[in-house]
Amino acid sequence: LEDFRQAFSSRSFAPDGPEQVNFSAGIAMVPEHGVERVSLLKKADEALYQAKASGRNQTLVYARY
Repeated sequence: LEDFRQAFSSRSFAPDGPEQVNFSAGIAMVPEHGVERVSLLKKADEALYQAKASGRNQTLVYARY
């Protein structure tokens, strides 16, 4: 996912749209972070918000923040 984020971020989307588009992603893994869908989504969401709070444009794997 990090390779995809870097490739996506290096592309130019001009002339009609923004020159650059970035994204952040949160990652939760089975079975390390759980096996139930709701729990995994919650943990991935927590990692996403941590990525945004840490400066955006990055991927983070869930950790107890």
